[in-house]
Amino acid sequence: MNEVRGSISELIANCIKINIEFQDPGDNAKQIIKDIHEKISLHRSKLRLLLSTNPKKTTHSNLLNSMKELIDKLDHHVLNYRNNVNDWNNQVFQTACNKVVEDGRTLLYAEWKEIQKLTDDSQTS
Repeated sequence: MNEVRGSISELIANCIKINIEFQDPGDNAKQIIKDIHEKISLHRSKLRLLLSTNPKKTTHSNLLNSMKELIDKLDHHVLNYRNNVNDWNNQVFQTACNKVVEDGRTLLYAEWKEIQKLTDDSQTS
């Protein structure tokens, strides 16, 4: 779960970095965006591998779904940015980021409770 927590944090931090670059592009914006997008893709892939796709684990699927929605918004904007289409909505972006954080927090809390239960059960046996 520590890896999940770390990857969620890195994913969100890089999403915020890329958003800043969209809003205030520097001299080498296209390369910076490409580099940040690569980090986002890495953490997304890592989270997809770490989390179960078991339909009974709704906390996992909720996080994966909210992550997909956020990345889809970013990917759409990356493509539009390359084509000089400026249709970025910060409020929609922030809402998507907050959803990933909230779903991540819910998942981590549920897993922590499960670990606590296992620990309590092993101590009473």
